[in-house]
Amino acid sequence: MHRRFLKPDYFPPPPRLSSFTKQGGLAVLAHPLTHSVDYTLESIEPLIGQLKELDLDGLEAIYSSYEQKTREGLLALADKHGLLISAGSDFRSSTPPSMSPF
Repeated sequence: MHRRFLKPDYFPPPPRLSSFTKQGGLAVLAHPLTHSVDYTLESIEPLIGQLKELDLDGLEAIYSSYEQKTREGLLALADKHGLLISAGSDFRSSTPPSMSPF
């Protein structure tokens, strides 16, 4: 599998997310600091604002590889933009993970 990382200024604007949310879904940006090696809390704030205008509902602020300081920053960013908070680990196995998400 190949991962492609995009620079923050290249992130393509998505269509409005409302077509998804009209079907009962929630639009949540998963692990927002892992999409590019250049992303920081400061650099993604404009993106979060833009996505909020496109009906973003939530932000994954609690992610297994994030340090506490990063989690706190993402929680504050979600609060500032009125977003729901989600948590995840990207763990996809029947074997217990070796690291805790908390």
